[in-house]
Amino acid sequence: MAFHILLCVIIGYAFGNISTAYIIGRINHIDIRNYGSGNAGTTNTLRTLGKKAGALTFIGDVLKAVIPLLLIRYLIFPEDVVDYTELLCVYAGLGVILGHNFPFWLKFKGGKGIAATFGIFLALHWPVALVCLAVFIGIVAVTKYVSLGSIIASTIADIWMIIYFFINYPDDAYHIGVLLLIYLALALWRHKANIVRLINGTENKIGHKKTSTVQDENAVLSDVIPGTKRKVTVLGAGTWGIALTIQLASNGHDVTLWSAVAKEIEALKADRKNIKGLPEAVLQDSVKLTKDIDEALKEYDFILLAVASPYVRSTAKLIKDKVKPGSLIVNVAKGIEDSSFMTLTEVINDEIPSAVVGVLSGPSHAEEVSRGIPTTVVAGAKSRKIATLIQDTFMGEHFRVYTSSDVTGMEIGGALKNIIALAAGISDGLGFGDNSKAALMTRGLTEIMKIGQKLGGYEDTFYGLSGLGDMIVTCTSTHSRNWTCGNAIGKGVPVAEAISSVGQVVEGVNCARAAFAIACRYKLDVPIIEQMNRVLFENKPVREAVDDLFARERKNEQAYVEWKD
Repeated sequence: MAFHILLCVIIGYAFGNISTAYIIGRINHIDIRNYGSGNAGTTNTLRTLGKKAGALTFIGDVLKAVIPLLLIRYLIFPEDVVDYTELLCVYAGLGVILGHNFPFWLKFKGGKGIAATFGIFLALHWPVALVCLAVFIGIVAVTKYVSLGSIIASTIADIWMIIYFFINYPDDAYHIGVLLLIYLALALWRHKANIVRLINGTENKIGHKKTSTVQDENAVLSDVIPGTKRKVTVLGAGTWGIALTIQLASNGHDVTLWSAVAKEIEALKADRKNIKGLPEAVLQDSVKLTKDIDEALKEYDFILLAVASPYVRSTAKLIKDKVKPGSLIVNVAKGIEDSSFMTLTEVINDEIPSAVVGVLSGPSHAEEVSRGIPTTVVAGAKSRKIATLIQDTFMGEHFRVYTSSDVTGMEIGGALKNIIALAAGISDGLGFGDNSKAALMTRGLTEIMKIGQKLGGYEDTFYGLSGLGDMIVTCTSTHSRNWTCGNAIGKGVPVAEAISSVGQVVEGVNCARAAFAIACRYKLDVPIIEQMNRVLFENKPVREAVDDLFARERKNEQAYVEWKD
């Protein structure tokens, strides 16, 4: 029996490895795992490639579950050969789910397995599958939450199937019951992030957009000719928004700069040279200035979102009914939303599902960019063509732009380095030396990579401009708001006073709590980020935090490298 069980799990796993979503994505010249939720499943394919692709993915995932179970039941182990065929079918179903969720040939990054689970139940006992499909459709129709429908339908199906097997197959009922509970546990585990967002009220809804992400990208590209003058609306007249406005205008683009703070626009209209925070900058006369959001969004090729990270969601809400469907929005703020743990591009897409969102990040102080000092950054987008469009728009004589598809890695690197910059400022404020700062930056990068890779970022990104490069400039420069705030805290200024003295949003404070919460969720060891949370939010003395960092148990720096003796 043990051999039969192992064989059926292997058969199921082999079929589960057939990733319909990935295959359909490749037919459309994309890797589906680089879009939306990153899952190779029906919902993400639907959102990314449209209804036809979503329907084909669903059918394919159902069939790859139905076929192996029918083969086992009627061909390999029919009931007239063995008397535990149904048990073997349930084991094969477990293999299908594991293969779908963790396909070895895709580095174990697959889907959530709901369509495959439906196929399993369809083969085991079709009435329960059809009833739960109706429940799923009803819940999604009413709430617009696909994840909620999946969770509830899966739970009902599993409970019903357990009862069914206890009545019809009492000899194997307990065994099968445990397996079905594993089915349910896997479904809930794969939906854990959705459950958190449902509780927080930030879960994505279905049906907000008529087109797919890829169609939206194609629409953006069809409207913009590479190398031509573009109309760009910049939302946010802080130092970074103004610096990038100057860069865009110097490239010959038609730029409109908007701010929700009327006095910022009035000050810029009065004097385009003596700009607060950018004393040597000159804002070109060609730049249109407005405090009217309708005027700002009247005509544009794409939008540059340059508000501070705490205001990204509120600004997205403000413009969501005013922007054209499929608009390109390039985010330049750096942070993580502490209420939902979303990156900022995820926040924008949550509020404006039809938007095509890119990101611009890297070691780039506004004070230097506004003066034309040579700077290099990275344009990130899921689509190579969109990233290239952003690159083409910003690239200038002294402003070099690379491209990357790792939007998640770029955002995590850009957000979390601010926490390490706070720590570096504290180190300098305490009077420590270069040794201390080098240690903080090196070990801090390790913590950033732990969190970033767990969330789907790639290792190389964290060694690049938007990771290590951004951290170096933020940890070592007096231009850095985070370093300045940390320096004041290190000199004994109370945290709240140090933050307010900066006069601008200190991004590291806003994302420190979210970063630590994410690390705790995944059981990651991040001592620097942990101690920064203690200092920022629990009034822990900074010298005590330093002592605790050095009092930790001894460790090997490269734990994965084996000793030769």
